[in-house]
Amino acid sequence: MIQSDQVFFPRAVFVEEVQLEVMEVFNTLTSISVGMVQSNDRTTLIGAAGAGFISAEVLATLTPAGKRVTYTGGVAQAGTLVGTVAISAAAAFSGYVTARFAGTQGTTGAALVRIKYRVVSP
Repeated sequence: MIQSDQVFFPRAVFVEEVQLEVMEVFNTLTSISVGMVQSNDRTTLIGAAGAGFISAEVLATLTPAGKRVTYTGGVAQAGTLVGTVAISAAAAFSGYVTARFAGTQGTTGAALVRIKYRVVSP
């Protein structure tokens, strides 16, 4: 599911880290993944199976409220785009950030995802 139609993830930036902050505890959920799709067609995934930023983080990690988890390249559950240039400068598209929930979504739960990146020097 695309998280915003107005916010694009830019080309030619290096993804340094991703941070997930639990705002409200999820009552039921198997896992959450965060990634991207191409803005030009809204369906082609960028990164591994829609989990380019966070890959199948489990419910046990998504508690208590206020908990922060930081993902850097090579860390468990870090997506394949962390520690890379997610979209090359030559690409004809940007990215829409997506989130995918596995299992029952339940009635409560909210998380904030921060993606820290830097412009790649020419």
